[in-house]
Amino acid sequence: MKCDFYPMAIHPNTASMLKESASEMLHVAEYCINYRKDAQWEANQVGGCLGYPAAVMLFSLVDMIGSFHEGDQTLQISINGQMKTIASDGYQHFFILNSHYYELALTEDQIKIVYKNFRSKLVHNLAMPPEHTLSIGENETKSFEFQANNTRVNLKPFFDISKTAVSAFIQNVDTIVPSSRQGINLNS
Repeated sequence: MKCDFYPMAIHPNTASMLKESASEMLHVAEYCINYRKDAQWEANQVGGCLGYPAAVMLFSLVDMIGSFHEGDQTLQISINGQMKTIASDGYQHFFILNSHYYELALTEDQIKIVYKNFRSKLVHNLAMPPEHTLSIGENETKSFEFQANNTRVNLKPFFDISKTAVSAFIQNVDTIVPSSRQGINLNS
């Protein structure tokens, strides 16, 4: 059996790699959102998209942009009416949702909900708490809808703002990455 080897692109630095990887993540997310499940899927899934992988891709992009601004004192983000920076990893990376990249106005509690119940649960468990849902959200304008005991992520508007955010990040990635958090270990 013949096996052709096609290496991935070789990059001279992290910024170059991010230009490719972030674009790939967006491409996969868009494919997943536009895909419609047909009769080969269970009846209650027909008509839906590949929402879980789309959400994982989009939340990974948020986390990536936030991580490269961790410790960046020049990026001041309004959280609960106070100007904050991304001082540590974890949910604080998601402060980036309120920055010029995404232009949302989430509270710190809402950011924690999104991080804990969507990003972390999907990435680590491929599941979310039952009261939190994903929707294609084709006719929605809000990426996130918060109610007392339910939060919904509308994937289409989340993808649209993510596309804008990634484009803005990539435009400046050559200046952002060298000044990003010290000690990032891309070898592990």
